[in-house]
Amino acid sequence: MVYSVAETSLLRGSRELIWWGIYDYGVMPVRYLMELPVDVIGYSMTAGVVLYLRRLGELERIKLENLNLQLHGGGLRGTASGRLDAEPAGGVFTANFATG
Repeated sequence: MVYSVAETSLLRGSRELIWWGIYDYGVMPVRYLMELPVDVIGYSMTAGVVLYLRRLGELERIKLENLNLQLHGGGLRGTASGRLDAEPAGGVFTANFATG
């Protein structure tokens, strides 16, 4: 709301400067109401794009971290010389640690 009022007021001021004060911008309370839906839609679209790009960046960061773990042997394989074995029938994971 504050953005819409400020933007509409700046538009009026800039047009009066360009046209040397002869530009009629209309009745300002009505003009504010006319400009509000356009500003709300523009703000919503801009916020949506920013949030989408931020989320896309987070997903790329997670993919890079997972790739880094795969390349450098992170996870359970690199700790305490252990590995996970899956039993095919039950799907239960058991840890087998190498001795000696």
